[in-house]
Amino acid sequence: MTTSPNAQLRSRLGGRLGNRLGNRLGNRLGNQRGAASAEYAAVTAAGCGFAGVLIKLFTSDFGQSLLKMLVEFFLKMVGIG
Repeated sequence: MTTSPNAQLRSRLGGRLGNRLGNRLGNRLGNQRGAASAEYAAVTAAGCGFAGVLIKLFTSDFGQSLLKMLVEFFLKMVGIG
């Protein structure tokens, strides 16, 4: 069973000080529910946007020549090409 940061702080400090600080921390963190889900959604959307830019780049003539140049460079570097 997990305990909230509020309860953990109260148990560490004990007494009135622990209750005061724990309540303040609980009030500040209480509105954070769903924040992780929103962050995951934002990162996923940014990743999809970046993937779209990469697809557009690598399917263009410039992207094709860039990829060809990079592959030839690495093949020469390892001694195959």
